[in-house]
Amino acid sequence: MRAERVHRMLRLQRELGEQGRNLSEIDVSDPDDVTIMEPRDGHVLKLLLGIAIMRCGYRNFVTHYAEIVERFAGCGDARSAVRGRITVVE
Repeated sequence: MRAERVHRMLRLQRELGEQGRNLSEIDVSDPDDVTIMEPRDGHVLKLLLGIAIMRCGYRNFVTHYAEIVERFAGCGDARSAVRGRITVVE
């Protein structure tokens, strides 16, 4: 169990490379999801990346961040694990 979690964390760090250097927290306790906390614009954002498409989910979030802020100001969590879509939940 612990070895699996360590493997997921190391995989995430490897996949994100330099893009992941600002993460404040990585949660790999859920076997089906990887959750990261990332400071942006004075807030800490919680991103649920899934397990299969961590890098794609994160890149999708980064690419569309400005649009997310504009459209969903005030919402709390952004989920990017559903086939490349980003869902923001309050």
